[in-house]
Amino acid sequence: MSFIFASGGGRLGNQLINIIHLTAISIEKQIKLYKLNDNYIKSTNSNNLFISIEENNSNWELQNKNYNNYFMGRLNNLKFRILVRLIHFLFYILPCKESLKYNSSNGRTNFLLAEEIHSVEELMSLFLLSKKKDIVFSGWGLRNWNLVIKHKKKIKEILSKKLLPKRKDINKSSSNEFLLVHIRNSDFAKFRPFDLLVYDENTWINAISKVCEKENLAKVKIYTDDFDLELLYNSLKELGLKVTIPSYKNQDEFLNQIIIESYQSKSILCNSSSLTLAMAFTFHDYVYTPDKKQIIKLTHINKLHNTKPHCINWQ
Repeated sequence: MSFIFASGGGRLGNQLINIIHLTAISIEKQIKLYKLNDNYIKSTNSNNLFISIEENNSNWELQNKNYNNYFMGRLNNLKFRILVRLIHFLFYILPCKESLKYNSSNGRTNFLLAEEIHSVEELMSLFLLSKKKDIVFSGWGLRNWNLVIKHKKKIKEILSKKLLPKRKDINKSSSNEFLLVHIRNSDFAKFRPFDLLVYDENTWINAISKVCEKENLAKVKIYTDDFDLELLYNSLKELGLKVTIPSYKNQDEFLNQIIIESYQSKSILCNSSSLTLAMAFTFHDYVYTPDKKQIIKLTHINKLHNTKPHCINWQ
């Protein structure tokens, strides 16, 4: 019997959160879990629609597809949604199988033919049920932070091996000591729930300077999706910091670079990007955040899910 996680929404950062929790549950309950391939994570076996999530046999890797072409990206999303609905339909009508969904109030599981789960406790009991019948499950909220913290060391080992490409030139020597900064802006700046994540340039300048002073760093690498960097760049150079703005041709190249440099960096400073927090969880023990009053906040990765502003995305 098996438990299949079909869909939870979101981009790579959110998918990695799902992977982290599935791995923790698999280790704790000693059961085989599966996840449907998506736009960001796939099975190492190209003929397999599902990845296996186990302590010693997790056969997943990052997708190497560039969907910068808007039409192709939309087409791929449509194919994935149809597949999720088809699987749920089959598990709903076939004997000895179960189709379930959770947290449908956010609209992610609309139009799925499935019985609805109403609580986290009920959700956790499904893993015992999966020993008796095959289950397919979709929904935002597959979470058990206690188990993640309990099995954190093993989960970090698994993620590190899967996320880092098999290249001998990836190292973490003293020459690579720098602060990695990720300023996620774009949709953060447009939606009211993210007000506390949007800072002006001076807040970031003060935060970067403070972290570099505290960590004795002279080099900074800044990634951003939509942020005016001119003032930031010039001000940090005046403070004697060596600032690099990494360039990349497409989304695949961006992901490859930020994963490697998250590993190589001495520390990470970000607002609340789920992708960057996933990198911090995998390669570090703490993450820095800009703060208007305190200049910076330092948060242990064990506390990201219940500490503002990280809990907005890391939940």
